[in-house]
Amino acid sequence: MAQVLEAMGLQKTFKEARINLLEDLQLPRNGKLLEVGCGTGVSLQDISNVYGQPNLVGIDFTARFIEHARERARKQRYTNVTYIQGDARDTKMKDNEFDSTFCDKLLLHIGPCEVVLGEMARVTKKGGTVGAIEWFPNFLVSTTTSDSFRKFNEIFARAVYNYNVASN
Repeated sequence: MAQVLEAMGLQKTFKEARINLLEDLQLPRNGKLLEVGCGTGVSLQDISNVYGQPNLVGIDFTARFIEHARERARKQRYTNVTYIQGDARDTKMKDNEFDSTFCDKLLLHIGPCEVVLGEMARVTKKGGTVGAIEWFPNFLVSTTTSDSFRKFNEIFARAVYNYNVASN
């Protein structure tokens, strides 16, 4: 399964979508970011490309994924990155702890979605940002700006033939 996460995380369309989502979060300088369902940490390089040396916490239910993510961060010499094992529905994080929170292809695997999204909102500071990108038979995008929504649609339209009706 870790190999699947790695392959999907590096796939061009998902990578572009993740970068657009990260930019849309508008994490403040030195802000604290939470990735819910971080898997093997494949998004770490994109987070770094958008925000520099990130102040990141990643959480995932699978211990082996967390081990892989920690090894990735260690090898790439990230000092403000922490990966922990936990449940996306009950992270045990403090209220209002993060400036931004996001998940990438998580809601497909865990439910109920509204509980996960509620938990993400709970741990995000007032005025902070929460983002999610999903892969269903279609893409589901959560964004705060119509420009970001347009960008996502352009990316997906290039990648998937008739993506609004196609079962990929």
